[in-house]
Amino acid sequence: MHVDSETPPRRSLVTTSSLTLLSVFAVLVGGTSLEAQWTTQSPIPTHLGVRGIAAPANDRVFLATEDDSFDQGGALFESLDGGASWTQRGVPFSLGSGFNGIDFLDSQFGWAWGNENYRTTDGGSTWEALPFLGTAYFMEFPTPDFGLTTGNFGAYVSRDAGLTWNPSPNDMSAFSFADADTGLGVAASGVYRSVDGGANFNLVWAGAGKAVEFLTAADAVAIVDDELLHSADGGVTWTVTSGAQGRSRLFEVSPQVVLAWGRSGTHPDFDDRVLRSSDGGLTWADLGEVLDFGGLAATLRFVAPDADTVVVANGSGSLYQSVDAGATWALVFVSPGPMPSFFSSAEAVFSDALTGYYGMGSGFVIKTIDGGATWNQISSGSGNPLNAIDRFPSGDLIAVGDGGEILTNEGGTGLWILRGVLAFDDLEAVQVTGPQDVVAVDGSGILYRSADAGASWTTGSALPMTLEAADLDFSSPSSGWVVGRGFAGAALFHTADGGASWTPTLDFQGYYVAVDFEGDTGWAVSRNGVLQHSTDAGSTWTQQLLPGSSLAIEQVDFW
Repeated sequence: MHVDSETPPRRSLVTTSSLTLLSVFAVLVGGTSLEAQWTTQSPIPTHLGVRGIAAPANDRVFLATEDDSFDQGGALFESLDGGASWTQRGVPFSLGSGFNGIDFLDSQFGWAWGNENYRTTDGGSTWEALPFLGTAYFMEFPTPDFGLTTGNFGAYVSRDAGLTWNPSPNDMSAFSFADADTGLGVAASGVYRSVDGGANFNLVWAGAGKAVEFLTAADAVAIVDDELLHSADGGVTWTVTSGAQGRSRLFEVSPQVVLAWGRSGTHPDFDDRVLRSSDGGLTWADLGEVLDFGGLAATLRFVAPDADTVVVANGSGSLYQSVDAGATWALVFVSPGPMPSFFSSAEAVFSDALTGYYGMGSGFVIKTIDGGATWNQISSGSGNPLNAIDRFPSGDLIAVGDGGEILTNEGGTGLWILRGVLAFDDLEAVQVTGPQDVVAVDGSGILYRSADAGASWTTGSALPMTLEAADLDFSSPSSGWVVGRGFAGAALFHTADGGASWTPTLDFQGYYVAVDFEGDTGWAVSRNGVLQHSTDAGSTWTQQLLPGSSLAIEQVDFW
């Protein structure tokens, strides 16, 4: 660990069972008093996986996350300032029960679901527990009373805002309502219609139904038997307009524009084309494979903030935007590492036409104020342990941690930004070596170098012998040391060419956790308290046992 050149030099030896990142931050900013100087820079819910996000009103945002059985709260977080700060709510009531999603119909009616289900009728101020069904993976209420949920229990519907549930009639799997009374449902047996708020449904078109969508009170579209259907009388009668070409989902952009999408085919020749209608479903144009389904989830989630703007999240956590009602698309955000989980219902949500939010991964939340054209982090987005931190002469900070994550902080007081995943292995140490130069090492002993403050990186060669790297020390971007756990040849290595080649310090073996040089004088400390000392730039070393070292040493710094 190193301070920048403007900090007065000091020397000390720290032996402890652990050195927290918070303590390291205090050293980096040059603080001397440990009282009344601490602020949390990675606020909750950074450590929990985001499963869903909702924005029922301007600046009011909810996150549904997995839960932690060790905390005393639930898995629901609320922000009243547009995501700048968060408060953990007390639901679910039982510890360890996480959510899989959250959705608001309007500013007042909302539902959160998972192993336990809840609803609110006052915009999220209070939440009411709903009956236990099993593990719910999806829930949606197209009206305040009628809703569908699916999970390990099958498909169930509610006709009283979630207070009671029954198996979905005819095994219908999707619904669309034109108003509180008139609704359409789709099942493997066909399209069904209700005129009493979903109390009863009658078959209006037989066949293998996939999707149905109201565009207006009169116009509706459906996919049945791989054909696109259109109705001009509220779903009473239907006509075939086109082949669906394997599409299985529908999304209404506006009363005139509707998209048909859905993966077909088999690996590796998947067919991910999108069809578009601009005349209410009468005719369709093939847009081609304009959207990457991405990731293991391999799905798309659409939202239309207004009649011209459409934002799509894919299975990799990337976002697309269209500003011409889905006719053309642009990739506007690429995830720096986090991805939606299998259980996630993560999709972008908008409180108005310009302000939107998207969350996934371990507390990774981003925000747009221009309708989805650009997105900025409003949380650190790292739920992994951070192992090392250092400061640039400018005052900017860089931290590395498990999962190969890299985070930066402008000025040392702002928001931590997740810059990406650099390595497959955990990153164990990082050191600033110049105004923009920085080096990092992962657990397998691979060195990474950056000349632009961590924006881009080059990779050096792996260490020539088996080593579990733990720490590094560089006097310049090209010359430095890496130490770690090595019993098959060496535990300490030196490079003079920025990690392109390495020289082992022979017979230097054991479980070492830290190395540090000041000029020609160097120290290395093992986990069980063995101190190696050199006064000739690492050519020779002498060994001694540190006194009082009964605790496992995790880190040592000389400054």
